[in-house]
Amino acid sequence: MANSYTARRRRNAARERESAEEAKDIGPLPKVANWARRKRCERDLLKYMLTYLRESFPLDFSKDHLDFVAAVQRCILDGGAKAQAMPRGSGKTTIILAAITWAQAYGHRRFVVLIAAETEASAELADDVRIVWETNEKLAEDFPEVAYPVQRLQGVVQRAKTQTLDGRQTFMRWSGRKLVMPTILVDPNDPRADHSVPATADGRHPTKTSGCVLRATGILARVRGMKHTDTAGRTIRPDVVLVEDFQTDESADSELQCAKRERKIAAGILGLAGPGKSMAAFATCTVIRFGDAADRLLNRVIYPRWRGTRCKLVNRWPNDIEADGPLWKRYLEIRDEELEQLVDDLADCDNPHPKATAYYRKNRRKMDAGADIPWRDRKFAHELSHVEHAVNLRHDNPDSFDSEYQNEPKDEVA
Repeated sequence: MANSYTARRRRNAARERESAEEAKDIGPLPKVANWARRKRCERDLLKYMLTYLRESFPLDFSKDHLDFVAAVQRCILDGGAKAQAMPRGSGKTTIILAAITWAQAYGHRRFVVLIAAETEASAELADDVRIVWETNEKLAEDFPEVAYPVQRLQGVVQRAKTQTLDGRQTFMRWSGRKLVMPTILVDPNDPRADHSVPATADGRHPTKTSGCVLRATGILARVRGMKHTDTAGRTIRPDVVLVEDFQTDESADSELQCAKRERKIAAGILGLAGPGKSMAAFATCTVIRFGDAADRLLNRVIYPRWRGTRCKLVNRWPNDIEADGPLWKRYLEIRDEELEQLVDDLADCDNPHPKATAYYRKNRRKMDAGADIPWRDRKFAHELSHVEHAVNLRHDNPDSFDSEYQNEPKDEVA
């Protein structure tokens, strides 16, 4: 009787272990839903953004946006550095993060480093990338070798340690400030196969995205010597770096802090890839103070390798403003009177200044004349145009407009 009971317990325990192992296994890997759609975007970042991440870019792009996207694509495909200043709210960081998922999806780059002014901010950037892979259904359809194992975690990151696909561990890491993409083996004839890695005993190769890494850190933390060993035993080093808004208001006011950040970017970032390796490096920034670290990094005379570009919200104001004319003055007087009379919260008001907007509508042709404001879609719903929006922004933010929207703060010494 005792022997029978013991044998039954062993059989039950074996079945439970088998069930637990089956629960960990997520195989088989789904097929790619639309190879043609996937292929069309492989070397076209803009098409990828509008195909897979359209919800992140609901407005039409300006020429400044298109030029920036083209520069980012060149850097990722061919290497190089790009420093970009754009007005607050222009989506420069969203574009770069989209480009990073593009680089990951196609295996254009294998080791991404996200650097922000503070460690917590860098972790938020990593979360943005993580959420894309966890929630984007189109990416899940066309890039199942990445998105499917991620989405099967169902937000429980501890499952990554024991996850298997067709009995093979995926070696994924999906928490904290270091993400490691799943290792997936495919048939050698599969276009996703990485033939630089020797085949397994059954003739399969890992995908090009297998073991790709993303790390996030603060600008003042240690970045030199970053590396990762993949499942094939190869040591890989960073090959794409985003340095995002690396200044704070406090650091921009300190010559010492500016010098530290400038030295870290100029001397350390481009060498992370190691000897003879191509690096794609991006620095997105806002010039807070004349002569701060961002202002200097954007200077092509001081740092020609970074190919700095400074985009403005307004390239030229309307003639009436340039000439100190009466039309926009009267508009702003009417608008100020209306805003002062408001009792309810502005957030609950569809149009907080209807009389001013009506005045603008009546005189719009004269009031818009001479204006050069690149992003036509940038405005609030109650505003008639991007010109009206820009005038309102400057009027409401007189102290910060030149720095946050023009990237040309006044020289306080001059």
